[in-house]
Amino acid sequence: FCDLNEPVVLFRDGILLQEDQVRRTGRLNFERFNLSFPIMNVVGRKVDLSINLHGVTTWTESDQPANTSSNVKEALSISILFVANKPALWDTEDISTWDREVSRYYHGEYNSSLINVYCVSVPYIQDEIVRTTNTLLPCVILGFVIMCLLSVTSVYIGAVFFDQWTYHKISYAINACICPMLAAGAALGTLFWFGFRFGSVLYVTPLLVLAIGVDDSFIMINAWERLCDARRGKSLPSDTLAERLAKLLVDVGPSITITSLTNVAAFGISSFSPTPEVSLFCIGNMVAMLFDYLYTISLYPAIMMLSAKYELRMELSRRQKSQGECMNNMRIAMQNLLSSYCEWLSSKLTLTFIILLMTAYWSISIYGTLQITPRITQDKLFLLDSPLMEASRIQNAYFFNERTEPLLFITKVANLSDPIRIIRMNKIVEDFELLPESSGAELTRYWIRDYEVYLSTDTEEGSELDDGDAIAFKPYSMESINNFLSWPEYRHWRGFIKMDNTTNRIDQFFITLAFHGKDLSLWTERLRMLMAFRSIVDNYTVQLCLWKAPNLVIRFLYYYRRRYKHLFALSYR
Repeated sequence: FCDLNEPVVLFRDGILLQEDQVRRTGRLNFERFNLSFPIMNVVGRKVDLSINLHGVTTWTESDQPANTSSNVKEALSISILFVANKPALWDTEDISTWDREVSRYYHGEYNSSLINVYCVSVPYIQDEIVRTTNTLLPCVILGFVIMCLLSVTSVYIGAVFFDQWTYHKISYAINACICPMLAAGAALGTLFWFGFRFGSVLYVTPLLVLAIGVDDSFIMINAWERLCDARRGKSLPSDTLAERLAKLLVDVGPSITITSLTNVAAFGISSFSPTPEVSLFCIGNMVAMLFDYLYTISLYPAIMMLSAKYELRMELSRRQKSQGECMNNMRIAMQNLLSSYCEWLSSKLTLTFIILLMTAYWSISIYGTLQITPRITQDKLFLLDSPLMEASRIQNAYFFNERTEPLLFITKVANLSDPIRIIRMNKIVEDFELLPESSGAELTRYWIRDYEVYLSTDTEEGSELDDGDAIAFKPYSMESINNFLSWPEYRHWRGFIKMDNTTNRIDQFFITLAFHGKDLSLWTERLRMLMAFRSIVDNYTVQLCLWKAPNLVIRFLYYYRRRYKHLFALSYR
């Protein structure tokens, strides 16, 4: 695969040669090197420069300097792709370690005043995403502290209103926040125990469960205070903690159960999402909500009863005391406010107003939803100081718009000597090249076209050989193909072809297609292109597989648009 970046080397060598030629002879020889963009000519061989040069500005024919054979005025970015076969003794972890070390060297140790180098690899991207999500840990702690403060404040206000404030109420408020965190920890531990992988998206689960699960505890606190207020001053023989707890669970149990199981069911249904990260996120939340429900109806009532013992003792001393005038006035004012509010809600005028308001709200919401354009960008996954932020900006600015390059795999080659099969494969490639966004046949990397040129140049030579030697020149024989791949100008095609070691025949190969467009950096445009690609593949029975560089978002959009349609033998990631 070392020839993948050959255009950069040839372009650089061509510039040095032409500078040397001008220095020695004072003029250029355009026959050997014509360094034009996007296709340059090197000793009669056409080389695609657009694979590696991006953000190119070219000279017009009238403005091009006389002492250069290149029409390239400037190139803002150069991409170099490194592909290699895995060493025999290496495993996946070794490859990831090597990738990380290369990225860390160029982003940390390498220093140049002339160029900026940005390495992009899957392990390094994963590390940067994890580094981003690790910043959520302080947010989880801060969120827990803020929730505890708000919980204590709200419980204090409610307890003062019912004249039930004691310091034991603080344990109600804080444990109401602790139970969801315990549930999140138990849920994640259970998932890992059963073999689920860790995903950075699971960092959100504690915050989500804390925000949702704490409501059930507040319902129990409020119901307990109302129950104690109703029992105050009454001497009932059966008035015990156990009886009050039973009454409490009868009142709030159905509400807590319905809301909790509804949340569990909602996340459970969403866990069937085809996107792995979304599915993992929903499974984690589903299990966490289930644990939170169990803690709320078991652990939390037990904690409440420990404090309730002291509250009942203090309640006996309060029976002889009456509330202050200020508190009585506050309760009366609150009751009057609630009565007025309920009367307002019960009027026909309010009903009409709410219907009109909701109609307008729903209309605006539906219209806004239909106008939404997905604008998910990779830079949302990284911190502002990440080198991948600049790499993502360069990618969006130049790569997608100037050259989007899907790979078309022929997964079952069969007999290449069959002319009908060759014609059919050529027709597939031509259909892709007829799309309006296609960059043309000259930028398509399809080894059979070069092989046809090779055959035409060797026809005369092969006709002069005897029958034994002429086998090597028989079209599409393995001897002929191996000779073709041994030529220096064609040896790079070995990276596009997979041989079957058993039969020594071509098992699979892939073709790279080139597309461009001013809006291809948008996910919606890439989704539209995906649908166009799939419609072409669906017209053929040849075993094909279309692949694009790993792209979670485009796959997510596709599956949610055509979730129930058969997906043929085509994968676009």
